[in-house]
Amino acid sequence: MRWIVTGGGTGGHFFPAFEVMKFLRERGEDVLYLGVKRGIEASIIPKSGIPYRLFDFEGVRGRGVRSIFALLKLIPSVIEVAKVFAHFKPDLVFMTGGYVSVPVFIVAFIKDIPIFIHEQNSIPGSSNILTSKFAKGVFVTFEESLKHFKNDRLFVSGNVIREEFFKETYPLRSYIRLLVIGGSLGARSINKAVVGMLPLLKRLNIEILHQTGRLDYDGIVESYKDLGYSNAKVFPFYDRPWELLKEATLIVSRAGSSAISEIVLAGRCAIIVPYPYAAGNHQLVNAKILQRLAPIRILEDHELGMLFREIFLYYINRRRLVKCCSKIKRAIIIGKARDIVIKMLGEK
Repeated sequence: MRWIVTGGGTGGHFFPAFEVMKFLRERGEDVLYLGVKRGIEASIIPKSGIPYRLFDFEGVRGRGVRSIFALLKLIPSVIEVAKVFAHFKPDLVFMTGGYVSVPVFIVAFIKDIPIFIHEQNSIPGSSNILTSKFAKGVFVTFEESLKHFKNDRLFVSGNVIREEFFKETYPLRSYIRLLVIGGSLGARSINKAVVGMLPLLKRLNIEILHQTGRLDYDGIVESYKDLGYSNAKVFPFYDRPWELLKEATLIVSRAGSSAISEIVLAGRCAIIVPYPYAAGNHQLVNAKILQRLAPIRILEDHELGMLFREIFLYYINRRRLVKCCSKIKRAIIIGKARDIVIKMLGEK
């Protein structure tokens, strides 16, 4: 069979699609990936060996005046996508959301090609809500998402995280090694809060692994150097996050679905700081779903002044840390590409 897979812009949309593509290729299926030039996929997909096309298309929602220019790009994007469909002749389309999904959906709908979608977050993105009404099946990470979709074939599949996470081991430890990770693009408010409390963390001699994002990297490296904080590793982006989760014992993270799923799989205690401008405030909802199932802490951006206090409470009470790690493991379903593909094809 011939598959078009699309979804990207951020790691949360791209990596589930990436895992499905890798599994499809293992089965001997023909796969073509469609993404955007400005997304995280532009730095990863060219190295993968998976055939791809990247388009110059932007999101429309919440962009003010720029929405007009984004809409103007939609028509030529649809035309470009239609040419790809005409040449590749796909049998099925799998979508994981993001604005790249819109022109792909339009062409697939016109050509009456079956569409399947996967929604990572608790509150669906607008593109997935639109496509779900016409999809042959909808896969979700959280059971709470089901109420947002009008479709007869809904599956709670869990989020699809990279296969490498399953191959790693995550020993339970009782010491503090802090991992600060704000997603593939970093998180400025978290970065600022951590830099502000570095003198206190240094006094406790806490080892830090800090993914800053590319924009903040240089300034944050200087902050660590100025303070003489030698017990830290700082990087703009780390492409093997399973290694970080293996080494860390306490995570400070945003609340994207992929981040939450990875933390759960690794069984790591976490202080979750939801991104306040996520569509529908879905990151806060993601975090609250997890908090109902495991004793994580949630701090909103305006509460980041309490971040050191939360870390210190784990520092002085290691039993609390271990208990949190023990309870969080398997708190939610973790998806696998294989299971989703089998469902799409109606196999057993």
